[in-house]
Amino acid sequence: MRRAAWRAARTLHGSTKGQGCSLSSDFALPRDWTSEFSAVTCRNTLASVLPTHPSFSGGSLYHSTSRCFSQAPVASYSSGKGRSSSRSSAAFVFALPCLFTAFLGTWQVQRRQWKVDLLQARTAALKAEGAELSELPPQPAEFTRVHVQGQFDHDASLYVGPRPRSSMGSATNGYQIITPLHSSQWEKPVLVNRGWVPATWRSDPKFRRHWESKDGRTSLQAVTRVSEDPSAFVPQNNPKTGEWFWIDVPAMAASLDLPSDTPLVEVVSVEERQPTSSGPTAMDVLGLRTNRPLNMEEYPITRSVSELMRFKVTPEDHRNYALTWYTLSAATGAMAFGILRKRRSR
Repeated sequence: MRRAAWRAARTLHGSTKGQGCSLSSDFALPRDWTSEFSAVTCRNTLASVLPTHPSFSGGSLYHSTSRCFSQAPVASYSSGKGRSSSRSSAAFVFALPCLFTAFLGTWQVQRRQWKVDLLQARTAALKAEGAELSELPPQPAEFTRVHVQGQFDHDASLYVGPRPRSSMGSATNGYQIITPLHSSQWEKPVLVNRGWVPATWRSDPKFRRHWESKDGRTSLQAVTRVSEDPSAFVPQNNPKTGEWFWIDVPAMAASLDLPSDTPLVEVVSVEERQPTSSGPTAMDVLGLRTNRPLNMEEYPITRSVSELMRFKVTPEDHRNYALTWYTLSAATGAMAFGILRKRRSR
């Protein structure tokens, strides 16, 4: 058995001469053995085959094989497995953002379609002919145009805010004012969002009668509204202290001892309102005219019909967001594919 193994080793030496590291004058160990066998296995094999050869001793065998394996290439099974594992990890790292950004892009596409449908329904309702409040069903659709007339109960007004308003480069703190209106046309009262007023409206009585006629009655063009859906960052309302941070129609009606099904309407202006400055301009500051009074003819500031048709985030914005997310998904997906393809080629 040993003689047969020794002959095989000499034959291998003859076929790989010049390609391995010399253990003696008549035997060479191929360098590519390290890719198939470990150093310990090769060393044990040589120890069982070569003891009878006169040119090898125990010490020379150990030193010769050590020198051979120290000169062998580093490419081993364990190192190849480590590189394969690292490539898999890198591909996984890029695959996660690829899937996540694809999900965000799809979500933006769905949001865009939802916004388009909502905009079409709102536009159709706002362009329709206005109806009398008494002709509406118990729960009319939002943004239904109505004609309201009656008398305001100013002492029961509620202020929702603070809600700053920016105009002509200056910001002014203010509120949305909601006042109950009693109408002879309808048996129950109506909550009317009259628009935005500055904070001084709450403390100065001269602002409060601006929309009243001499006989105390008023006629308004409005649209039906519902309660707001506040975000997680908006504080909770406190009806006991009169602090309202968002519009909650049933709670507001209950705080005023009104029926729970009291409707809410928002006053609208038919024509587009030209932007006006709600505070001192740059010329006022330079001329030391910073104490000029507010223009009472501009308050409460209502929104026009065209303003109600617009959204802060338009369908075009959702489309751009979707394209951005899909682009990121394609980029990260290409990186992950490139890493996996490189791994397979090796």
